[in-house]
Amino acid sequence: MAPKGGAKEAGVASITRESKARAREFCTLLVPQETPGGGGLGEGRVPAAADSGREVEAGAYHPDQYRLPVPTTAETRLRHSGWAAARRRVRAALVVAHVPAARLERFDQCGAGAWVEHSAAGGVYRLRASYCRDRFCGPCCSARAAKLARRVVEAPLTGKVRLVTLTLADDGQPLAARLTRLQRSFSTLRRMRLWRKAVHSSMSAFEVTRGSKGTHWHVHLHVIADGSYLSQAGLSAAWHEVTGDSHIVDVRAVDEARRAIEYVSKYAGKGVDASVLRDHDALVEAITALRGRRLLLFTGLWRVLAAAKIPPRFEDWKDVGSLAELVVGYHCNDPASVEAVLSLRLWGMFDEPSLYEGQAGP
Repeated sequence: MAPKGGAKEAGVASITRESKARAREFCTLLVPQETPGGGGLGEGRVPAAADSGREVEAGAYHPDQYRLPVPTTAETRLRHSGWAAARRRVRAALVVAHVPAARLERFDQCGAGAWVEHSAAGGVYRLRASYCRDRFCGPCCSARAAKLARRVVEAPLTGKVRLVTLTLADDGQPLAARLTRLQRSFSTLRRMRLWRKAVHSSMSAFEVTRGSKGTHWHVHLHVIADGSYLSQAGLSAAWHEVTGDSHIVDVRAVDEARRAIEYVSKYAGKGVDASVLRDHDALVEAITALRGRRLLLFTGLWRVLAAAKIPPRFEDWKDVGSLAELVVGYHCNDPASVEAVLSLRLWGMFDEPSLYEGQAGP
């Protein structure tokens, strides 16, 4: 019997070569000059949330109430220089996947409205900006992984921490069908006596990759489990009972809980594997299949900790100025700007004259 939504999944799987031609049409360099209203350093800024140095929540976008700031050249370089080529491929795939216009705009303008703040109590600087928080945005994924690790790494442990990996046998199904099957199988496993007895708290994240030949999907579930002894042979038998055709599992005791948590957080934060980013059609299918799907799950005590807000380290943050002002001041040898650049480790990033030509000094 075909799985529910088979027609839709087949449609996703059929997205192939013609989408590449469309991608070239819609793919841009994602620089301010190619964005409506863009301009040089200090131009294209809008009032309200961005200029107050406050982050704009991704879900708070209202076209009739707020216009996202357009990133300057310096802001784009600061936020996205490390993954510029991959970002162009992701944007092209987002367009072909017909994501909402608001999501695409947030992705384009991630990092805009960058503002510098200083804490006298901590003696440190930080950057605030408008972030898209898209699961396919590299910098946002890295930030999310670090945040997840901080939330759980100090969690009280009730037993031994183990790293569990669950896999599915290749059945040739589209990604959406495989993800749904893995999620449902893991849900059934968590209700089994073997799991409930051995695992008190857990954190799990999905990993999505393409096969070595790039023709089929691999989906894995990485789980950090806090509890008592978990037999690999017993887990393998239970997993086969749940899935009907898959028995390959891996259970490893870890000596350092922190490293294991950071390992799983990496998968929770990175979106998709590099093998998917290199394949345009696979990337389009991944964007469609992951839409509205939760890929990170906490259970037990860790679920409560994950939902709790992390208190800020310092409470006395003061606005220093925009990134544009910081760059101009740095090149004018303004002592305060130079101190901020050195503290934020931004030296060498804004050495091109085009980033600050025509701007007035502080």
